[in-house]
Amino acid sequence: MSKKTTKIVIVLAVLVVLVIIGLLSTGSFSGQKETELKENHIRKSVTLKCKLCHAELDSVRTKSPHEKVGCQDCHGVGEKHASNPLGHVLVKPGKREDCGECHSFAGVRKDKTTKHIDLEKHNNKGPCIGCHNPHSTGLMLGGSEMKSGDSRVCQMCHSNMLPVLAKGKHSSVACLACHGPADRHLKGPARGTIPKPSERSFCGKCHATGSAGGAKKIDLKEHNPDGKCIECHIAHNPLEFK
Repeated sequence: MSKKTTKIVIVLAVLVVLVIIGLLSTGSFSGQKETELKENHIRKSVTLKCKLCHAELDSVRTKSPHEKVGCQDCHGVGEKHASNPLGHVLVKPGKREDCGECHSFAGVRKDKTTKHIDLEKHNNKGPCIGCHNPHSTGLMLGGSEMKSGDSRVCQMCHSNMLPVLAKGKHSSVACLACHGPADRHLKGPARGTIPKPSERSFCGKCHATGSAGGAKKIDLKEHNPDGKCIECHIAHNPLEFK
């Protein structure tokens, strides 16, 4: 066999190998795509099943920034749970790092609208779901959804007030009873203002002679009538004086 013929045979052999490799990789890719399509079909069908029992939660999710986030993205594969709800309980993520998978600076940006947060600085004393409704992150637990006696959200940032409150008669008074509504403040603590009552008439709602409730009553007409209550009393513990 001549050198020229040998070269032609080698080139043809290389071409045949490349074609075979191409066919194998295409087949593998097709198999991979088929698997992905099957998994996506399962995910969508299970999400539809979620709505059958959790229609209220789904209606909140679909009107929020989490609209494109599927139930299983946070709660894990739900096929078994959908078939046997009591026998297979889903994951309920509640840790900061769970939300951080998408929302931390190192997290995966699902799309251009995914907001990234510095988890080391942004209220690092509590879980994200302590303030945010996980199904609709724009709704704040502690704003319009917060119960009148629930001050846990406030305490995440204002824990320094706890020792003062604990020593005084105002320990059982909810933060929002004096400082509410707090919706704007919760959504933007640096920008949103929160009511800080200082007028005698405000304290008089509970403490003036004839007002409702069991709080200590004061005759506001006689008791230092020209001054504000907070000029002498510490608001969070009124039995302590400035």
